[in-house]
This record gives sequence, C-alpha cells and structure tokens, in this order.
Amino acid sequence: MSDLIDSNVIVTVKTMADARIVRLNLTDNLLIIRQELEKKKFIDNTLLFSKKYFESSNYDNVNYGFTEIELEEEENYLLAEIIDENNILYLNNVQNLFGNV
Repeated sequence: MSDLIDSNVIVTVKTMADARIVRLNLTDNLLIIRQELEKKKFIDNTLLFSKKYFESSNYDNVNYGFTEIELEEEENYLLAEIIDENNILYLNNVQNLFGNV
C-alpha cells in the first residue's frame, strides 16, 4: 500500500457547513487524525468522521450518502480508507444524526 500512495497529503476537512485544508498522513488511523485536528481546533467530540458513498444515479443526477464512524471505532480505520478521490474528509455533527442530544 505504501508504494501506491504518498502518505502525507493536503486534505480538505469538510463539515456540512464549513471547509478547511490541512496536511494529514493517509496511513494514520482516525484516532490519530482526530488528535491532530483537535490541536488545530478543527474538530471536537460533537463531530464524527463520515465516508461518502454512491447511492444511485438517475440520468444526470448522481446521489451520494454518508455513513458515520463511531468514536469507539476510529482506531480501526485509516484516513486513506475514508477520504474521497479529491482528498476530502467529511465530518458530520452528532446532533444531525441523532436529533438534539
């Protein structure tokens, strides 16, 4: 895997309302990525990592959905596994998932 990807890349970190760029290591797990983003005040425990996935296509309209990774599972996923082809890392607010918590 290390031969295929440069592990230190510029990533756009996108919440549903905001976007920022940061340099992150693709081979780090999400727990380490969270710690890096917390240092930079990009993220807190109200945000979960999300992975964009293809839902459906209807003529010119392509629909995507987002699946969230629980805090307890972050250690089991690498950044390279969840960013999209444009190096966008999606974050979703926990309240958006579960209503007003």
